[in-house]
Amino acid sequence: MHTSRFVAVEDILAALGHRVRLDIVNMLLGGERCVCEIAPGFRQERSVISRHLSALENAGIIRSRRSGRRVFYQIADHRVVALLDTAREMINQPGKARPVGPQSGIECCLKFESRRRNAHKQS
Repeated sequence: MHTSRFVAVEDILAALGHRVRLDIVNMLLGGERCVCEIAPGFRQERSVISRHLSALENAGIIRSRRSGRRVFYQIADHRVVALLDTAREMINQPGKARPVGPQSGIECCLKFESRRRNAHKQS
């Protein structure tokens, strides 16, 4: 994993936002795999898959290790699994959704409208 680079939330979400990269991550949920095991599962050229692997690694989602001429990839952080599980739960169980924070009262808009009407009367 490239730890010298700052990774932002948008980097992680963008990396997971591509269908091929998401499929690669799902493949790696079963454990470490060599690139020679990953690439045949996709229609793209191996060089394109390597770029996807690089994007995932740069975002800190996967990490690689070299063993001779082979490169192995695995999920770099167990929390990726929780993130994907949460996304799947949002899709499969929309009824469990709960809003965050208190509800806004209507008073704020009424106060604004009242001030606007008073300003119009005065002009």
